[in-house]
Amino acid sequence: MNDDQNKFLRWAREAFVAEVQTGFGRARTFDGFLSELQLSVLRRLPGDTLLILAQALPTGAGFTGAKGNEAFDTLPIDQKAAVSRFRERSQAAWEDHFQALSELIVKRRHDINAAETIKHQAAASILKIAAAWGHDVEQLRPGAWRTAWRERCTQFVVHWSLETPFELECKVCMYGVSGTPLREHDNYLGVLGVGPSVWAIERVEHCSQKLDQARSFLQWYLHEYARLVE
Repeated sequence: MNDDQNKFLRWAREAFVAEVQTGFGRARTFDGFLSELQLSVLRRLPGDTLLILAQALPTGAGFTGAKGNEAFDTLPIDQKAAVSRFRERSQAAWEDHFQALSELIVKRRHDINAAETIKHQAAASILKIAAAWGHDVEQLRPGAWRTAWRERCTQFVVHWSLETPFELECKVCMYGVSGTPLREHDNYLGVLGVGPSVWAIERVEHCSQKLDQARSFLQWYLHEYARLVE
């Protein structure tokens, strides 16, 4: 792990501790089904376990798959025990809520017109946000946009996606002088090692409010990333 990676890992651990101290106050902005599910798992764990997870989860050890298992294998014993508990609780929560998620997906498939209206309204909001921030904006695909700007020697890019109906997800990329990727498709809860960072937009009339929440959160998140590469 290089110096830049260590710097972001330290930041993620500090951010996780801050979430524990505030009852996941900042993370609660993400109210998508899977985001809320993972946060509910954390909120049911005791404080001492959460502080151990604050050191372990940002390594990616809580995720399944080869990379997650590789990170898990490097952990000390107390962190392995806490992460195992988190994984078990996450799997149990997924099994308990699988039917509810399936029903939500079916319901959304029948609301195609509302989903398209939300995409159109979101596009207008994203254009306004980019203009206010002085960022370039480009539509990549239906329901997907890219905003970009440069600070000193670093290019910042935000990918905004409503390609999953009724959900907004934003991911941050950073590139160095020669275009070398510094961070790729970061999302806050993912960087903390918790899960996806998704806002649910279940109704057309909620679209403006949710885009404003995203704007406010991203303003803080991007400021933090810019501070790390100063």
